[in-house]
Amino acid sequence: MTINLHPVDIFSTPITIIECSNWLKKKPKLLALNSNKKIIGDVGYDECSTDYYSENVERNYVKQFTEILIDEFSEFSKYFLNQNPMFNDLIIDTVWTQTYTKTQGMPSHTHGYGLISGVLYVDFDDTHEGTVFQSPVNDPYMGGTVTWTPPVKEGDIVLFPSNIIHYSRASQSEVERTIIAFNIRLPH
Repeated sequence: MTINLHPVDIFSTPITIIECSNWLKKKPKLLALNSNKKIIGDVGYDECSTDYYSENVERNYVKQFTEILIDEFSEFSKYFLNQNPMFNDLIIDTVWTQTYTKTQGMPSHTHGYGLISGVLYVDFDDTHEGTVFQSPVNDPYMGGTVTWTPPVKEGDIVLFPSNIIHYSRASQSEVERTIIAFNIRLPH
């Protein structure tokens, strides 16, 4: 007698990692986009330097950011729109920079729903840790929170559904860690 088992993963989360092409040429251009970062938050864990809370005039570099990474975004757009035909375009509409030093991190948060969010690791070495993602579903057998940290390196972009809880653990490194975060609208 043969018994057929058919395991099915019913709650998957689509996360894409893109390695930037020509990274050494793109990195200085990306770093030059904004040097107007300010310290935010309380002293300690949730403090970082960012332009997120600056007026849009001060951090309006969406067009330049998109132009620098046009190859990567074009490839992802083709892939995503082929997999999700209910959408007709991807539009990057918000971009900001964050820099962390020792003891600085970012608490758990989301970017709402109906968007794709992204993190580009600009200044990032082996003393740093990538963004931690929290599963929307607890471990089915033990009940605990399930997290995943992608194996990223400098020049990688991680794209994920904006409603996924994510955070950055407090840095243990003396070396600055800089990321550029962004949101992509999904018109349909």
